[in-house]
Amino acid sequence: MQLAGEEFGALIRVGFVIDHVLESSDSLAMRT
Repeated sequence: MQLAGEEFGALIRVGFVIDHVLESSDSLAMRT
């Protein structure tokens, strides 16, 4: 079960990064 927990944490981290990247590109799109 330890591995599943680590994978879950990694998924959350990846989702957080993707969300941050999307927010950044949204801000860039608004500027142009």
